[in-house]
Amino acid sequence: MSAFYQLLVLGNGFDLECGLASTFNDFEIPRLQDLPSRLGSKGVTVWDLVLQDSRRNRSWFDVESSMGEWLGPSSPHIDKIMTAAAGYLRSRAEGEKVLDSPADPDRFLHMDAEGQVAAIIVDRYGWTGGEDKHTLYDCFMDQLHIFEREFSDYLRGQVASDPEYSRRCHKLITALINDRLPDPNSLRPWEEKPELIEYDGNGKQFKGHPENVSLLDFNYTDPFAGLRDCPSLANIHGNLTDGDIVFGIDGSNLSASDPDYADIVKFTKTFRLMALRRESNITVIHPYVMGRPGNETDIIKFYGHSLGPADYSYFQSLFDTVDLYESQTRLVFYYNENRRNGGPSAGGGSPSNGGAAGEMYEKVNRLMTRYGETLDNESHGRNLLHKLLLEGRLSVAPSPR
Repeated sequence: MSAFYQLLVLGNGFDLECGLASTFNDFEIPRLQDLPSRLGSKGVTVWDLVLQDSRRNRSWFDVESSMGEWLGPSSPHIDKIMTAAAGYLRSRAEGEKVLDSPADPDRFLHMDAEGQVAAIIVDRYGWTGGEDKHTLYDCFMDQLHIFEREFSDYLRGQVASDPEYSRRCHKLITALINDRLPDPNSLRPWEEKPELIEYDGNGKQFKGHPENVSLLDFNYTDPFAGLRDCPSLANIHGNLTDGDIVFGIDGSNLSASDPDYADIVKFTKTFRLMALRRESNITVIHPYVMGRPGNETDIIKFYGHSLGPADYSYFQSLFDTVDLYESQTRLVFYYNENRRNGGPSAGGGSPSNGGAAGEMYEKVNRLMTRYGETLDNESHGRNLLHKLLLEGRLSVAPSPR
């Protein structure tokens, strides 16, 4: 008999449900409200300014989408920064230097975003503008490192200040593991009955078969800090413990023929994670091997993830590994009736009347349609979602309690 393997994919909605103020809104709004007093102390990064500018078009902060808008191929912002830098250098030659005047921040605050970014890079790095894009990108990267460190410090403070965070994590993970397990009578002959997992708070460990569960975590926190006998955990974008969290852009639309490719590619998630040079022996995905049943990932549960385009490349790799079309791997996408997009309560409801459930159905449909387009067999790609539904291998479900 083979084990029943589960994979949990966690997004920021998981930390939010566990009471952690971990959104970029939580981190960034106080920074921008205090921006005038922080100008002279170098407490403002160019990424604060980019986020503030990008937020004019949305109701929340999204670091990675904003990075893509500003640094991606054919971005108009880079040329505007170059032009703004030339004008700022001329004004500096006439004795004006806005960052030396924090007592009068209005001059800086009334500049457009590209002008603000140019002023910071010219003043802090001695950038001389011109056609020197390479140095500009280097300065953006240095500022990103600073921004990441400050976000890490913020998250550590949030975790340390909430003694109930860990308990909520363990409770919710236990509920997720034990939810939506198949009826033992419907299992394939080579599968053993999925065993319920129990968290022992006194022994600080999981009982049952936690070795049959793994977590692919898009958060930077460690839900198993201080525990033993835990499911396998991989923080895909780095973690607070190692101090190596990264923000990055999706590189799937980046072409090597782009004249700025060598500079832009350094900001992609793939490049930045590779640069960490981390070695891991953790196996979180059990691949499907045709003709050798019994060792593949049986079910993948998604919780608290936005399923946004920036992470489509991860999902494509995940679905390819389990051979989603040919295998029997089941997918469960959870929605939270009390939370929507990491924001305030939006209610639940069926797909027809919107709410959190309807929003999740829309995201899942978009994700599976996008993945279907990557399959070599076009007919398989077109009917993938229909096939999953007919075989009972795709569910959209409320968060377990």
